[in-house]
Parts: sequence; C-alpha cells; structure tokens
Amino acid sequence: MSEVRVSQASVSAAPHDGEEGIALLRPQPGSRVSPATEAPEVAAMRRAAERALAQWGLPGRKDEAWRFTPVRSALELSPSEPADVWDLERAGAEVRARFAADAVVLPVVDGLPLVTAVEGLPAGVQLMGLDDALAGSVAPEPVALTQERHFRALNTARFERGGLLRVEGEQEHPIHVLYVSTGATVSHARLHVELVRGARASVIEHFVSAKRTDEAAKTLLNAVTDVRVGANAELEHVRVHRSAQQLVGDVAVEVGADARYHSRVVTLGGPLMRLSLHVAFVGKGGSATLDGAYHVAGRDLVDHHTRVEHRAPHCTSHQDYRGVVDEKGTSVFDGIAWVHEAALVSEAHQQNRNLLLTDTAVAHTKPHLEIDTDSVVASHGATVGTLDEDQVFYLRSRGLRDSQARALLTFAFVRELLARISDEGTRHKVEEEMAARLPDGQGLLELFGEVE
Repeated sequence: MSEVRVSQASVSAAPHDGEEGIALLRPQPGSRVSPATEAPEVAAMRRAAERALAQWGLPGRKDEAWRFTPVRSALELSPSEPADVWDLERAGAEVRARFAADAVVLPVVDGLPLVTAVEGLPAGVQLMGLDDALAGSVAPEPVALTQERHFRALNTARFERGGLLRVEGEQEHPIHVLYVSTGATVSHARLHVELVRGARASVIEHFVSAKRTDEAAKTLLNAVTDVRVGANAELEHVRVHRSAQQLVGDVAVEVGADARYHSRVVTLGGPLMRLSLHVAFVGKGGSATLDGAYHVAGRDLVDHHTRVEHRAPHCTSHQDYRGVVDEKGTSVFDGIAWVHEAALVSEAHQQNRNLLLTDTAVAHTKPHLEIDTDSVVASHGATVGTLDEDQVFYLRSRGLRDSQARALLTFAFVRELLARISDEGTRHKVEEEMAARLPDGQGLLELFGEVE
C-alpha cells in the first residue's frame, strides 16, 4: 500500500441545529414502563438526562465531534408506537435459531432485552432486567466516565428496560447479544456488563437486520453498553455492525487494577453508523487493546470515535483501526489517548490506516494524544492511501487475475485484525462477509478454496 500522511484542517462550524422541529426528542408513545413502578434510581437518572438534553440538545454541525457525521436524517425520525411483546418474542426466537442450541444468546428486540428468553445459563453467569436488579439491591454502580450528553442522554431518558449481564469465574464459551428490529422507527437499547474480580469472558454484540431497504434506513437504534472489568478480570468485547438501520452506539468501559480489556470492532457498512468507545483505567496495571476493521461502500458513512483515559499508573493501551473505503463511501476515525498527571509509567499507542479503492471515497482521520505527565511512552499515526501497484504486478506475475490480486491485497489489509477474534464461528463469518464485500470477492473466496 502506498501511503500519504494526513494533515488536519481547521474547522468552520455551521449554525447549530435548533431543537425546534427535532422529532427524535418527542417522548416514546405507548411506553410499556409506568413511571409509577419505575425504580427510584432509574427515575433519578432519567430526570438528570432530561436536564442534559435541555442543556445540550442533540448534536449539530457546530459540534466538533460530529462535524463529519450529519445526523439530520435521524433527528427527523418520529418515535412510533412500540410493537406487541409477543411480536418481539417471536422476532427474538427467529434470530436465536441462527445459533447452536447450546449457545448463550440474549436477543434485544426493538431495544428491549428479552432476559427471560435465555435458558441454560452456565454457572457464574447472571442475566436480569436492570429494574429487577435495582429492586433486589444487586444492581452495580453505574459506569459514569463523563457527563451524559446528546444521544447517550436521550437513551437514558427513553430506554424502556435495560439488561444486566454479570459474570463470575472463567467462561469457556462466548455470550452473544443480538440486536434486531421489527421495524420500530426509534429504539433505545441499554446493557450493563459486569465482570467481577478475576472473571474471564467473551461477550459478542451483533447488530443485524434484514436486507438493505429504504424503510430500514429510516429507522434508528440508539444503543448504550456500559462495561466494568473488575480487578484482575479479562474481557474480550466484540461488536459486529452489519445493520441496515441507522445506528448510534455508545460504549463506556471501566478497567480495574491489573484487568485486561480487548475490544474488537467490525463494521460492514451502514447508512449511518456512529460508535463512541470510551475506556478509562481506574486501577493500577490495567491494559486495553482496541482493534477496529471496517468496510464502507455505496454512500454509507461509518464513524468511530475512541477515547482512552489513563487515570491510573502502570497501564498500557494500543489502538489499531484499519478501514477500506470504496465507491462514494465515507469513513471517520477520531481517536484520543489521554494520559493524566497521576498516570505514571504509562504506555499509549494508536494508529489508523485507510485504504481508498476509488477517487470518490473519503476518509477523515484524527488520532491524537493528550499527555499530562513526562513518565509515558506514546505514539500515534494515520495514513490514507491506495494499493501498491508493484505488489499488484507481483501477484499477477504469480498467475492471479488483476481483480484477484487487488482483492487479496485489500483483504490482507484488514484480515490481521479479524483474525484476533477468538470465537471461531464469529471470526469465519466476518471474514467471509468482508471478503464478499470486496471487488471480485467471489474470486478471492475461490482463491482461498484453491489454497485450502
């Protein structure tokens, strides 16, 4: 791949979108949760979120973090009446059937986690509604890394029932979470994942939907996932975005002392896909790896914002995001590693690499560091480029067609990150889907068949 260094341009903000006429701010009609039966803690969270919405509203073009990601199409969506619970359970059963009978799968349909539909939980795994956890005084402390704003505040104000996944001990098999839609215009999903001290697990969130249609693109899923990795615990957290919906995701992760957090993000297009991933070290000796592989084509827009905060000493973080942008697709990467003054002997690295397959593809990239101590080893970098024609020529000289050679080099660009997913079934699935999205992807799969 030939590479070109990228410089950052200054920003000229346009007028902020006013709140008047923002249909998305309207209350959800026909809510299935009565305020009278809601836990006091949740009611307090909602009041705080409403105040944040009143203060900050939803993002517009003047917000630096959203300048490349217009959300007008989402703001114009008006929440629809929720589907009947029976329809949700039926949709959940249909997607559950895609997995092996003994797999642990939590369906989240139209934002509602169907915790009672999950059977055969292994020892050490608890799954319950957040309201039930609060009523039973077993709910964990919220993960509060920053003041809630924008879509996260909207989620807190509107989500119906959250889910709590608590893990103890070492789990041999992954725990799957499936987000699907029955066609609800706007959905807000909420999940809290808690690994207690010394636990070890893999949690895989799948965002799936039916075929790409104009109707699917006029729906929005606003999903918040909070994660706490306890002292000396280890979590592999995989997210696979292959949704035809507009998707706004917000993930907040608290990493305890000597804990390990591994984020694997795979994004396969989407009319609007925005992920904000915020990781904070709150105990000495933690580590985090943030990997991301994405493919964007058509007129899709994918946006990954990462933020790693070193608040404690002797912690290490590595961020590695790589993307392939084709046709008129647009990708955005904005990553920051912030090393606080108290975080002595820290190590923070990040890189973002982009491969453009056409002249009309666009990649915006901005990795950056904020360092408040001298006791740190840090690096960051970004590249945007095209395929190396010398490598294409070499592969053609070995008997490959031109299109096969280009597909092979493109796939190799991101395959290293896909290969880090530990669950074999998920890994093979995303590799096949990534290959199938490339020009002459079928030729690439044929090539693998010949090799294997």
